Amino acid sequence: MFHKKIKKLTSALVTLSVLLTGQTFTAAAEESEPLIGLSVINISAEQVEKNPEIPVSLIVSGVEGKYAVTEIWTSFDDRLEIETDNSGEPVVAVTENSGGMLVQTAPSRYLDNSTSEIVDLNGVRFISSSSENTGKDGTLFKVNVKLPEDVKAGDEFPLKVVPVGRETVNNDFVDSVFTNADNDSEGKSMQEKIFSQGICNGCIRIVGDSDTISGDANCDGIVTIADSVSILQYLANSSEYPLSETAMTNADINNVGDGVNVEDALLIQKYDAGIVMALSEK
Repeated sequence: MFHKKIKKLTSALVTLSVLLTGQTFTAAAEESEPLIGLSVINISAEQVEKNPEIPVSLIVSGVEGKYAVTEIWTSFDDRLEIETDNSGEPVVAVTENSGGMLVQTAPSRYLDNSTSEIVDLNGVRFISSSSENTGKDGTLFKVNVKLPEDVKAGDEFPLKVVPVGRETVNNDFVDSVFTNADNDSEGKSMQEKIFSQGICNGCIRIVGDSDTISGDANCDGIVTIADSVSILQYLANSSEYPLSETAMTNADINNVGDGVNVEDALLIQKYDAGIVMALSEK
């Protein structure tokens, strides 16, 4: 009976915090600058050995209900192998944040007419269109990348959003776009801000056993929604669901130094949902 009560309390806290997350972010997005970026992931070599396939997300913020037409080019470290289907197309999971826009994804490759060579950026090209500004903040897509077998602590694998212009790649069918349905002055201004000062590049970092991983409350070597649940369980009953000293350090990510609380669990949920692009650095 006691365990059932804890599970119900944890479920209720998760539901409540998800609702609060959405409310908080929607309010904050109205005043925030438009940003676009890729995941910042800290993961242990041990976890990579167990599962070398890591989900990478394309994330936007500060543009809720303001955009409809996009062409976004991403480029991943050449050592990363993107999951593809039988036809060689990237296996991309498009989220509901596309807001009903017509979406296409493809490899980040183009023909440079000046050299007649194919340029492969080893990434995903995301294209969307709509007659209304239905695009939302959060994760636009996720794609799995496979890490090399010989990763070690200290390795970093850059993940980039690449501005691509027709005049620089000599191809009339290639461009970086992020505008509204009317492509008016407001849409063009948003596009200019994003591609000139609103890009947040990501990376996958391999951390050592002695390193802390911000948000890794269950100490499994990677940050997922399960870490938020671990924090909420700890807050509901710390004697039944204790956190180790390392877990407590990892879990204290919101306003570092104030201890582990529900705000830390909320921040992990925002990160998992793509509402924030990175957790605090220890």
